[in-house]
Amino acid sequence: MRRRVSMLEALSPAELRLRLGFDAGGETPNSGSIASSARACVRAWRTPPRQRVTTYLLRQLAAMGYDEGSTRDVVRDVLDRLIAIGDFVPVRLDGKASIVLAMPAAVEVAPGHIVLLGEHDDDLVSDGLLARHRADEGDRAAMSFGDWIGRPAFEAHHLRRGGTSMEASLADYWALLVSAVRHEGLPISVDAARVVSAPPNAANAYFGRHSDAMPSGRWSNATLDGTYCGVRPGRNEHHWNPIVLHRAGGQDYALDLHDWDEWNWALLARGIAQGVPERHRADSNAIAFEHPIPMQYQRALTLLGTDGGSAWTWVMTSEASACFQSWIGSFG
Repeated sequence: MRRRVSMLEALSPAELRLRLGFDAGGETPNSGSIASSARACVRAWRTPPRQRVTTYLLRQLAAMGYDEGSTRDVVRDVLDRLIAIGDFVPVRLDGKASIVLAMPAAVEVAPGHIVLLGEHDDDLVSDGLLARHRADEGDRAAMSFGDWIGRPAFEAHHLRRGGTSMEASLADYWALLVSAVRHEGLPISVDAARVVSAPPNAANAYFGRHSDAMPSGRWSNATLDGTYCGVRPGRNEHHWNPIVLHRAGGQDYALDLHDWDEWNWALLARGIAQGVPERHRADSNAIAFEHPIPMQYQRALTLLGTDGGSAWTWVMTSEASACFQSWIGSFG
């Protein structure tokens, strides 16, 4: 009887990394390589439960020598971002949260340059999470960035709070919040809240944290009369609720916000309304923010660029940066 010869090949973790397109020496896996592996899973399994994809990716990364403790959050973040930009579509099948590849789509992020979403040839992926290439004559029709990103998300908060226009500006939104906290805000004990009191242009200002034992950076306990973005104590010492706070004559009034995303929009709106906008730095290949940003900003920046490796920073071409600046300028 002829003995079967095994065709299995033994690979070291470093060799496996190179074979699968990962950085051979890095301690943390590259997001783009994880995205490629995730896309291959979903393409092969068609409608897999998200948990199955996550488990497969974590086992694959463990085989490459990555520590699971440092990869679990990265895998979750990559899948979340692929869903947020429309590369994957979340569905519920047989009671399980599953994911599928979206229908093919192309978005123009700069003149002559497009991003492909959904079903496409995976070997087109060249940087970060997504496939990017120069649009040649005969390429599929690409939608504009404005059509893809849609209306600014703060407009939904504006309408929910009684606004009457879908064309509201951020200054209009802040005026509505100021009116709401003055008329609907509930009394809160003085100094219970913490607020962003220092302006973004204050000397040596950095954003800081509200959750430290003592608030740091631009955060403080006490401030002058006025209306601020802040937090109030939540269900325990580690939980804080996002609010708009109005202080007048030694009394504080708090208006609970829908979530932290609305708080991020409120912070932007306050800066615009007061003539001291929240700051970001943009150069020829990167955008760096000095404050937390709304989810819609993150979604846009994930499409336009790649993670810059530090908080609130994205790397992108000057053309993509101009596209983003034009979008945020349209509703400021």
